[in-house]
Amino acid sequence: MAKRRRDQTEPYGQLIDPAAEKLKRLKEDEESKTQKVGYNWVDETDSRIIEKVEKLLEILQGLLNAIPNDFSAPKDDAISKNVLAKLRLAETLKTAHRAGDFSFENTSQIPEDAFFATVLPSYLGHTPLTPRKTSSYPPPLPPINNTAIVDQVFTHKSYAADYRDAYDKDIPHNERLEFLGDSYYNHCMTRLVFTKFTTLREGGLSIFRSKLIGNVMAEKFSKLYGFEKKLLLADSCEREGLRSQTKVIADIFEAYIGGLILDSNDGPQIVEKWLYELAKPHIEEYEEKLVTEVIPDSNAKQKLHNLFVGTTARVAYNMISSGIGAQYVFTCCVDGQEFGRGAAMNQKNAKTLAAMKAWKTITESIDIWQDLMQRYQCTSG
Repeated sequence: MAKRRRDQTEPYGQLIDPAAEKLKRLKEDEESKTQKVGYNWVDETDSRIIEKVEKLLEILQGLLNAIPNDFSAPKDDAISKNVLAKLRLAETLKTAHRAGDFSFENTSQIPEDAFFATVLPSYLGHTPLTPRKTSSYPPPLPPINNTAIVDQVFTHKSYAADYRDAYDKDIPHNERLEFLGDSYYNHCMTRLVFTKFTTLREGGLSIFRSKLIGNVMAEKFSKLYGFEKKLLLADSCEREGLRSQTKVIADIFEAYIGGLILDSNDGPQIVEKWLYELAKPHIEEYEEKLVTEVIPDSNAKQKLHNLFVGTTARVAYNMISSGIGAQYVFTCCVDGQEFGRGAAMNQKNAKTLAAMKAWKTITESIDIWQDLMQRYQCTSG
């Protein structure tokens, strides 16, 4: 058991726990090193924003002050619902303003009561983290004027082979157009994410680009225009279900891009504009996700290690699954006891997020911290 000493600065010599002292010192050191990074969602030069936010905080504080200290109402209690609704409203408003989806412009003349009763609820009619595809989505399909190119776009190589066997004549199929379109599709999405996300590192750019140019996304774009229904397939391939295969449907979309490029001199510009419009809702979704997602702290594992310097504690990271969306999921355990879990598109970030969660779990609970310190006979030194 760690020894306790008296604090001579206190008149009655209050006892100080060495473990609690060490925890406090570690947290103070961390806070002194940490610099605030991120988007300042309140523009301090805009008095209207400050007034609205302060009013919202006053309402929330008033609701909280009205609740007795010993209040333990059931979940369906009206007061509880009202409080939770206001708290969710504040969080959603903050997230929306960060993402640039909500502005206080033209609201300065609206009475405060009307603002909170009508303006915000009308805004909250949509979910901020859902791609907002307007009535004009998908964008109009740019036409290919050359009918020979159109025929080639929608001809599968199996159909061309059957046609050659039957009529001893070759007809072009869409593989070469798919090759051209695939390359330009990749190029356009690369330019888009590079210019749109100016602060994102190469790893983040690559991860998001892969979602935009993969067969799954290309299949979705293709189905928006019913491309799969127009494809000419050999009877044998039809019976095998090739028409519904992701790769086959994605290839049609890429072949159409190739056809547009060859159809006119300004084909590349037409394709680029079309692809940007197709990707717009997904870009907006990713922008909003970046506002709220946890950024891995590269020092998290070292900070966690520092908590147990001089002890026999063993910190381990265990992969438990690859997760949904090809994510890696890791747990962070201290001698077999799990304290945190992280999920990311690569193992390094998943471990880092798990370490961040574990560090927070341990340092924010004095009971957990003291239990660990007693277990490993730690002292404040």
